[in-house]
Amino acid sequence: MKKIVLKILFILSIIPFILLIFGIINSYINGFGSTTEVINSIWPVKKYGFPAVKTYLYYVFYPNMFGQFLIPLFLICIIYQIVYLIKFRKEDNNAKPRKSTN
Repeated sequence: MKKIVLKILFILSIIPFILLIFGIINSYINGFGSTTEVINSIWPVKKYGFPAVKTYLYYVFYPNMFGQFLIPLFLICIIYQIVYLIKFRKEDNNAKPRKSTN
């Protein structure tokens, strides 16, 4: 039961990275920015390609916006994945039966 819970947590710790990759791909293809009217009738430019990805990553990891909880979330997920993989490999290596040379 414990291994199943740890494996589910490992799968859940991959979800933030998948969402980040989908956000990068979406901002690259569809652009990043707004086409709504702002104060004084200024239309902001919608960015496409690498400038859109750069702006998207800026908004995601900027500490005064989403970065306050996303940066620690990514760090916790990375640390958990590393610990899980090291522990899982060690347990698998110990559980494999050795072939006899007889």
